Amino acid sequence: MAETDAIYVAMLTDAGAAALAKAIATKTTLKINTMAIGDGNGSTPLPSKLQKKLIHEVFRVKLNRLSVESGKPVIVAEGILLPEVGGWWVREVGLYDDAGVLVAVASYPATFKPLQEQGSGRTQVIRLLIQVSSTANVQILQDPNTVTATLAVVQEAISQGEAATARALATERTISLKGDATGAAKFNGAGDAAINVTLANSGVQAGTYSKVRVSAKGLVLEGATLTAADIPSLDAAKITTGTLSRPTTGNAGSATKLQAARVFTFTGDVGGQGQFDGAQDVAIALSLESTGVRAGTYPKVRVSAKGLVLEGAALTAADIPSLDAAKIATGTLSRPTTGNAGTATRLQTAREVSFTGDVTGRGVFDGSQNLSIALGLAGMDVSKLVSGILPIHRGGTGGNTPDGARNALNAAVRSQFSGAQNGFYWDTDNGFMAQWGRLNVGDLPSQFTEYQVGFHSGGFSAAPFIVIPVIYHKSNPGVPAATLTPAIMEGKTTGQSFNIMIGEWANSVQDFALYWFAIGFRAG
Repeated sequence: MAETDAIYVAMLTDAGAAALAKAIATKTTLKINTMAIGDGNGSTPLPSKLQKKLIHEVFRVKLNRLSVESGKPVIVAEGILLPEVGGWWVREVGLYDDAGVLVAVASYPATFKPLQEQGSGRTQVIRLLIQVSSTANVQILQDPNTVTATLAVVQEAISQGEAATARALATERTISLKGDATGAAKFNGAGDAAINVTLANSGVQAGTYSKVRVSAKGLVLEGATLTAADIPSLDAAKITTGTLSRPTTGNAGSATKLQAARVFTFTGDVGGQGQFDGAQDVAIALSLESTGVRAGTYPKVRVSAKGLVLEGAALTAADIPSLDAAKIATGTLSRPTTGNAGTATRLQTAREVSFTGDVTGRGVFDGSQNLSIALGLAGMDVSKLVSGILPIHRGGTGGNTPDGARNALNAAVRSQFSGAQNGFYWDTDNGFMAQWGRLNVGDLPSQFTEYQVGFHSGGFSAAPFIVIPVIYHKSNPGVPAATLTPAIMEGKTTGQSFNIMIGEWANSVQDFALYWFAIGFRAG
């Protein structure tokens, strides 16, 4: 069959229809995973439902994508021919399932797939649209970690409407704080948020304590009174102030009332005043200031009535009483001893520090100085990555959106499109152009009539690669338009128009229109 007379058809084979029917009956899925390419032995063949294999297969490739056309019982199979394969014509295409059965076959417009060494290596996408009785039982191949993003896939992803980043949230959110501090603020991402934070009570009752338990945040969690167990045995020489409750001379060791009432005055971080003579208890109202202590652990502290440590300090020699050796139950003495030292400037034996797994590296450490280790990142399974951007030199696309990937790969696409009845699609980046239109004819005036149809929107730079005519039977009464035969006049096809000869084999009145579709090149 001459290429100019070829009819391009895609269909399920009888074996494929039977496999789909079985999948529907058994509620399983038909797994189509391989595309076969053939050259038809030099001419475009007419597909047959009885075919078990292609006329002359030249190459097989795993499907890049298998999807369902929205709202239609049509599956779309997509295969990608990389630049390093080729040197043959594409005239026939077949689809195989996971059992090796040819389930679909199609004729294909003759296209030569060159090799890189032939001076015109390119990536070519082969897409087939197959009408089926049901798409629910066909397994879809749509794994974003394995497929290659073609132009159609990128455009589909853009249409999803889900942004990877945004300047503001669609719904304003409330940020609430709880725990040691409380507070709340509204936030939508358009600007920074300021939250008024209130410190929660630590749980301790306001007061002055001789013994406290403090958190790492500087808060007094618990207060208590010193017990006899907290005080070490003391030598009498340590008693330099106060009054002993022992027989003595001068003032009494104890009394029911002071000779002169005294005024208690509190200044500084605690403010208040009260008079006391010992005859009865006294209650003094105190006003406390906020703390200024830094977070940490202190052996000696000064706290406020709010349960906050006002000041932390280290014990001094004067704070420590003379102790019997039996009191030293923990820690390390700075006295001659045996065994390991409590601290050291260097380890007796240097140790090796090594890292394995996703990061590798090693070094030797003896404590005499800091250690720096050069770490190397091991090989990674990119299917485990759930966030971030994989750079191009690591096998990624360099972007986390279709636009970002195209920019990183320097593959930005500029295109124009019109979805009108007489419309077009023009990729101004590589010159690819497709046009379509309609010509209302009505009844054919004679048995053979030639029409000239002009391309619109500036036409093509040269005669298009292919022009496909379709006779469209209108709803008016008359003989079906199927009695008409269209043929493109190849010698009269230019970049601005094409001629078509329409013949009828039933000399009757028809009412029809001509639809046409053309693919070609237009320079930017």
